[in-house]
Amino acid sequence: MRGGIAAAAKGGLESKAATLTLAGRKHTALEMTVRVPEAGETRGFLTVEREATGLWSFMCLADSRQKAASANCLKVLEYFASKKVPEPLDLKAPAPLTKAMLGARELVVPDGCSLDPSTVPEVGRIDCPGSFLSWTRVTLEVDLDQWFQRQKKSLGPSFRQMVTEKKGVMTERPVDCRVVGQPGMCHQYRVPLDRNQGELRLLLAVASMGKVTVQLVCSHSGRSEAFPPVCNGLLELLPAQAPRAGPGDAGPVAKPE
Repeated sequence: MRGGIAAAAKGGLESKAATLTLAGRKHTALEMTVRVPEAGETRGFLTVEREATGLWSFMCLADSRQKAASANCLKVLEYFASKKVPEPLDLKAPAPLTKAMLGARELVVPDGCSLDPSTVPEVGRIDCPGSFLSWTRVTLEVDLDQWFQRQKKSLGPSFRQMVTEKKGVMTERPVDCRVVGQPGMCHQYRVPLDRNQGELRLLLAVASMGKVTVQLVCSHSGRSEAFPPVCNGLLELLPAQAPRAGPGDAGPVAKPE
């Protein structure tokens, strides 16, 4: 088994025998370190669970620079040791998610809206007549500003192309905001629509929540500036702050009478 892992690992593999206490029982394990040039190293364990019909092997590797990820590896192995072998899954046809979840928070799907089928809990989208909300959770530690700039470069051209097809003129600007109650970085796109239809608005929003980066995209059309129901409670635009008066900005002096 070690030979198969060594052949699949893109880098140097080191391993040694280890003993793990999982679910109150001692398990023979293989402690592994995979070093990849210019990409750091991953560490983890391989354990084997014997069954009457054979055996199952469980392996978990994590970036050694992230202590939380390494700790989660042991939790995964602990889970399998206590819950035993899971029911077989058809990986080619995973079951779609039935709830709109942003991490541990369940989002409300308003009446008349629908949750896009998704098998990945980190991303999702709710479509409504005239509006939508999409979200992405990034569990790796990222530079928030760099992530935000990359998403702007990715989203801007695609939105601009859609605007061109509608023969509209797009305006965009950064706006102050809060994302799920946290200070965020937001960029707003606006396009005038045909007469009496108001505007098409799209807001890109990102924020850090601990070690997780959350990205929301809220789009809606119409004459109202308010967010559509699908985005309510998740996003808040803050009023622009007036510049503070400097030393030379004390205001006009009253003319003496």
